[in-house]
Amino acid sequence: MTMRVLACLLIFLKIFSSTDCGHLHGGATYWKVFEENNETITVKVTSQINYRAGWRTSYQGFSCFEFPSDSTLRIGSFGVTSVYLDDNSDDNWSMLQGSTVINATEGAWCKLRYSSGCWIGGLYGSACTITLPLYINLIRRNGKINSSPIALHPPVARFTVGCPDTLVIPMIDQDGDHVTCRYANNSNEGGGVLGSYAYFSLTSSPTQRECRISFNGGGGSVKVPIALIIEDHPISNLSEVLSYGSLQFVIDVSFTSNTSNYSCSDKPSFVNPTPVHNQIYSLNSGDEWQTTIVIDSKFNVSDFQVVGINGTNWQNTPYIGNDQYEIVLSWTPVASNRGFNYMCYSARDTNGIFTQQRCLQLYVDDIDPCLINNGGCSDLCLSAGGLVTCSCHQTCWELASDGQRCVRKYLSWAPAEIFPGGGDYKAPHNFFKAQLTSSCSDSRMTIRVDKCAYNGAISLRDYPAGNSSETPIECQGTDFSEHYEFDFALTECGTVVVSELNEIKHRNAVRMLVDNNDGDSLVSRTGWYLVETICTTEKYFNASGFFAPEDTQTVIITDEEGFAEIEITFDFYTDSTFSRAYSPYDYPLVVEVNDDVYFGILAETTDIDLEIFTTGCVAKPDPDPFNIGTYAMIQEGCFVDETMQRYPSANAMMNQFSVKAF
Repeated sequence: MTMRVLACLLIFLKIFSSTDCGHLHGGATYWKVFEENNETITVKVTSQINYRAGWRTSYQGFSCFEFPSDSTLRIGSFGVTSVYLDDNSDDNWSMLQGSTVINATEGAWCKLRYSSGCWIGGLYGSACTITLPLYINLIRRNGKINSSPIALHPPVARFTVGCPDTLVIPMIDQDGDHVTCRYANNSNEGGGVLGSYAYFSLTSSPTQRECRISFNGGGGSVKVPIALIIEDHPISNLSEVLSYGSLQFVIDVSFTSNTSNYSCSDKPSFVNPTPVHNQIYSLNSGDEWQTTIVIDSKFNVSDFQVVGINGTNWQNTPYIGNDQYEIVLSWTPVASNRGFNYMCYSARDTNGIFTQQRCLQLYVDDIDPCLINNGGCSDLCLSAGGLVTCSCHQTCWELASDGQRCVRKYLSWAPAEIFPGGGDYKAPHNFFKAQLTSSCSDSRMTIRVDKCAYNGAISLRDYPAGNSSETPIECQGTDFSEHYEFDFALTECGTVVVSELNEIKHRNAVRMLVDNNDGDSLVSRTGWYLVETICTTEKYFNASGFFAPEDTQTVIITDEEGFAEIEITFDFYTDSTFSRAYSPYDYPLVVEVNDDVYFGILAETTDIDLEIFTTGCVAKPDPDPFNIGTYAMIQEGCFVDETMQRYPSANAMMNQFSVKAF
């Protein structure tokens, strides 16, 4: 009897263990400096735990797995008391968010991890142990103690099989550092989740502070656990890691159930007057803050989710017409929210498809965000009426998509292309290519560069900067009030001519010195950049003319770019040498049937390197070209009359033929 009871007990324990270890949906960790007083630094550590089924809220422990040898710089293990944040019955998850305050000294650091239980069951890769890491590093930079970067996301994201898509995860760093993301690559960072899924690719933009997971649309239904490390770096050195937080969630890849009406483009999105991404607000504790959010969606909006801040409130999503739904989001900060707060939100339709996240930065208790890292703005910061806006003081700069960085209007990413002739310019894997204003006439090229599109010296190609005596006069630039201009002949200043199948390209380049004194701009280091400019002209164009014995010359006026006015002359010649043409006084010409008739077409223009090709030639019984009745001798460049012959000419603009009289 005893043996039977023990056997039942063992079976029960196995069932219980499987349930207890299969409830976690991921989470996030990050930290910020809450207060600095004399030699003590107060750090606020925040953890978000996403779970399914029951989960204890009283204690979640972090322990150091890597720390300094100097015991005075160590940060001890600590617990975090959590509170309920949000839940979702459709996806069967809830979120807890907890925080704790620890005191340490400047220079203290520790790499910590929170480990417990298992991910939910049925995930790709059979992930079990969940580990949320955190790297606290209290170093002083630019007069202040560093805080970690932050990235937030709800417990579940969704891709639809057959629909290539990209999940954009915003990242933020209140110190203005560059931020990158990567997959966890060891058990201390990701527990049982390492690497990715074959149909996903991960990229990160340090300057735009975006982490992107792209799905190519392939595969089948699967739930993929994602474990990311969010790192911040000095702008001058992306290889140096200052600190990191973590972000983990599940991507549900599935077929849509609404196959008859759904298409890949039917993704809900935020529209005006929804706050722009990374909008900054200045708030007072105790005062309610509200904002209106509008979602454009073909299908009903079934859910709205907020991550990052406790105590937010919103009403249901009422339909307001024109496929739009409205939400009023509110939050009343308290004293413990003092300083920097980060909130992200998203919405989902009845197909389970999410909007991209938008995030807000909320500064609490009379802290002017413009006095803290310039409000995140790379140029001008203005705080008024609780709203913070960034702007750019130079006219040829504009705000990037994050609403904070000023970038040159004329700069964009472009693949590196080594310009013929070399030069002492930077040519990394990617370089910044300025879209210079250039124009070409039939014989000249003009290049204009706005002055605020560069910061230092400028010249053509490898000529010395400025109007040096070593630079030919025709290759020197002219300094105007708002731009710098080069104007030169297409045969001058090292212009390279490239002849392709249907067009001719005249290539030159501007060499400019760009420095890094523009804040967090796309230009990150001083150096010479060679920026190519190209004028393209058609390699050929069609022209036609009518010739009568008393008027054998016509003028073709063409509007083809790169071609000048062309005069075309048609003449009959006395013999196959084409050395003597008949004069107008020799007409009418008298010939016998089957006598050879010699004629030529000559095109004259100021353009060089051109040639003429005769694509068609017909004869008519009278001088009126519009009368009916023609006899074709050449069609589409080919001889139709079997007696036609072509004679070589030393002049590429001269075509010479003969035909038997008829």
